[in-house]
Amino acid sequence: MRYVYAADVQARGAAAAAQYALAQLHADARDFMLHLDLDVIAQEEFPAVNVPDSGGLSFADVQASLAEFVKHKNLLGLDIAQYNPDKDPDGSAAKKLIDLLVEALSARLAALAAPAAPAAPAAPDPSTPEPSSSTA
Repeated sequence: MRYVYAADVQARGAAAAAQYALAQLHADARDFMLHLDLDVIAQEEFPAVNVPDSGGLSFADVQASLAEFVKHKNLLGLDIAQYNPDKDPDGSAAKKLIDLLVEALSARLAALAAPAAPAAPAAPDPSTPEPSSSTA
């Protein structure tokens, strides 16, 4: 199991930290699961969690890093924890969470539906003579 500290994400930048984590997981060669505790988000931006705290990631950081993970072909599952509806009386945090999931899952579908990049045509072998055309 691997984890990345919020301070590391903030120092590297969200997308770069996610790419680093994917490299550490050898994600190109292995399937992986992603677990996201919502209490990593700063309470000023997402207070509807059991253990809110200041100094966490911004919501934008979570969006950017999640986008990197969900578009990866070897992601098998996504687990999201710590949303507490009792701390969200107006439902605004739930709406942010739903928007985050719609964005992430839409990016996932787009990445999976994208055709594989075509292979570049092979360069001609300079030692092979060009075919000649003859007319009769």
